[in-house]
Amino acid sequence: KSTGKAGTLALEVMWTRCRVVVVGRSGGQRVYDVPERALPEVAAVEPVESFSRWGVRERVDAAGMLATASGPWWSMLKEARKDGTVEALVEEEVLLRVRMAGSRREWLVRPAALEARPAVDGRMRIIGPLDPLLWNRNLVRMALGFEYVWEVYKPAVQRRWGYYVTPLLHRGDLVGRVEARVSDGRLVVEQVWREHADFDEAAFSACLQRHASALGVDA
Repeated sequence: KSTGKAGTLALEVMWTRCRVVVVGRSGGQRVYDVPERALPEVAAVEPVESFSRWGVRERVDAAGMLATASGPWWSMLKEARKDGTVEALVEEEVLLRVRMAGSRREWLVRPAALEARPAVDGRMRIIGPLDPLLWNRNLVRMALGFEYVWEVYKPAVQRRWGYYVTPLLHRGDLVGRVEARVSDGRLVVEQVWREHADFDEAAFSACLQRHASALGVDA
């Protein structure tokens, strides 16, 4: 069990690095143990590569384009950014360094990502504020021309949009944003910002219907 913020943080770091595993709960708290005791058959297997190499690859896959500059998108992988892991992956062409036109920033991508084309199914989607697509606000602004700040922690007087406003993704573009909430068994749209010349109202309506259905409420 952990006690205090320092203990909780230490356990979270160890859990992220697979140094400990969750084996149950007691009194609402997680109970941890070492893998050698909790999962001996798994712990005995020799890893095929280091955690750093695996973690960097996974992070790039999640983000699509990962900034080489320091930032929260590196979180538990800060050491890997400087210890030669990134350089080795680039040298092996597992990852590539790229730049966007008009920017001096460097990004890490998978080689296949440069040729990939997103599947377009016509659906509009509500993107959660912590979705990997939005990890790097500068990248979103440069690549998609969309400025987004999650304002849930800002005082009301400092908010430009609202308490819980989420972007709308449609056919590869961020086409607007919506503020909605569940009230009396219904999904209520409080505000919607249409930020694309061809904003598809039918796709937006279908998006709300699917979201309401997933929440078990009426639209």
